[in-house]
Amino acid sequence: MNALKVLVVDDSATGRTYVSRAVELSGVAAAGIRVAGNGLEALSDIERGGVDAVFLDLNMPVMNGFELVDKLSASGMISKIVVVVTSSEGNQARIEALKSKGVKFFMRKPFSAEQLKTVIDEIMISRSG
Repeated sequence: MNALKVLVVDDSATGRTYVSRAVELSGVAAAGIRVAGNGLEALSDIERGGVDAVFLDLNMPVMNGFELVDKLSASGMISKIVVVVTSSEGNQARIEALKSKGVKFFMRKPFSAEQLKTVIDEIMISRSG
């Protein structure tokens, strides 16, 4: 099973740390966990390549998660990476719109490390199958 290259995108340092640590504790072989503080930083990182999964907050300055999903969807890059939205967003129509653009998973904050591990397990299964 290949190691997972992860990008955690959140404007909150606490949020980035929490998700990064939960990925580490999930037991998956992370080939590297990189972080970005907004969608523009994330887009630059993704365009350089080497990202398998993005854990994405929605509400951020500079470029928010919705805008990043739009850019990844329009460019076709979203088909090459797994996007997991991690947000307190509860609007079902907005969540469905994100999924229609290629977002694979939605995790409502606050979520547990166990919930995150379940999503990572599903990502790894889908990559090996």
